Amino acid sequence: MAGELFNFKCIKRNAMAEVTLTIDDNFIKSLQKDTGISKPSQLTNEALVLLRWAVSEMKQGRVLISTDSQGGNPKRVVMSALNQVKSAG
Repeated sequence: MAGELFNFKCIKRNAMAEVTLTIDDNFIKSLQKDTGISKPSQLTNEALVLLRWAVSEMKQGRVLISTDSQGGNPKRVVMSALNQVKSAG
């Protein structure tokens, strides 16, 4: 696992999936410090909610862009999972 930030396994149970993550301590602690979220499960949930939103936007043919606080210096959000999303249009 050298060089990996995390790995996971997913077990399907009824209508819910149980996900077990093994995350690099420094990576998770840094995210917890930056966000103020103390529980890894809540941090994971927040990350998945953000990914779900990003996928929804991409399906609508939208492009995800980050800007500075004045709306300048735009940068496109690039993520391999998002590159695979097909837009509905």
